[in-house]
Amino acid sequence: MFKWIGLGWIVCLLAGCTVDKSAVPDRVCLLIQSNSRLFDNPDPTTDQQEAISYNGGLLQTFSRQSSTGTVSLAFSYLGGQVAQAATNDKTRQLNLEYDANERLAKASFLINNREQAVFSLYYSDAGRRSQLQRLVETRTTTTHQASIASRSFAFDYDPATGEVNLQTVQNSFKDGSRSEEELRFSFTQKYHSPYYDQDQRLVLALVALTDTTEMTPIRFLQRYEVTGWERRRITPTGSSTLRESATYSVDYDGNFNPIRQTQVITSYPDNAVKRYLQTFLYNCQE
Repeated sequence: MFKWIGLGWIVCLLAGCTVDKSAVPDRVCLLIQSNSRLFDNPDPTTDQQEAISYNGGLLQTFSRQSSTGTVSLAFSYLGGQVAQAATNDKTRQLNLEYDANERLAKASFLINNREQAVFSLYYSDAGRRSQLQRLVETRTTTTHQASIASRSFAFDYDPATGEVNLQTVQNSFKDGSRSEEELRFSFTQKYHSPYYDQDQRLVLALVALTDTTEMTPIRFLQRYEVTGWERRRITPTGSSTLRESATYSVDYDGNFNPIRQTQVITSYPDNAVKRYLQTFLYNCQE
């Protein structure tokens, strides 16, 4: 399958990226497996594996294995778009809805036919190429008074490159309390993110959010390789406190894709350091 230079490369060229254009391979590389663990922790409960399969370049299955168990979902299509992601026995279902511009607009997550959460997506304008601005998760089933009732993820984009570089999340709890934090990324356009060639990244983000421990749907939206990030807690007065920061050490393949990356994460104010290891495997086609 030959891949013409697409919109991402046009933006990159206009922005003055440092990619060696003569070395850009005409290959589509879809992520099929990722493995994550705390590098300094021998406890296997910190391990997580995600696997994705495709049919004709479209999502076919997604599975996640972690200390909380294993979940495998198959995607079904209607009119060329993903309509549902569900387990074989249909005990877990994510049903997707689209707007008039064929953009993801809403999703409902069910377990044993009982609705657990509703996801609503909001865009910058009415156009087909508009940017996702906000993703709101409203949990319709909560287990105790301190549970999160809703999460609102907001995304900001670098005006020069169009790359998403800031995620702000507001948590609303069932007891009426609230919290807010922001996650700001630095990145390079010299290399790809694991989802660079993924055209169904919003579907994957919604699938990931059905796991209540998922905190960074922004990772599916990013097309270029992250070099670091800062996590800040926002106070009710609008001031911020640095809670964590990270730097990256990354190995790449010949297609500019990350295959092994280590995050060195520093927590504040105690300056504790931990390392987070991730490896990636791709299926690349001409």
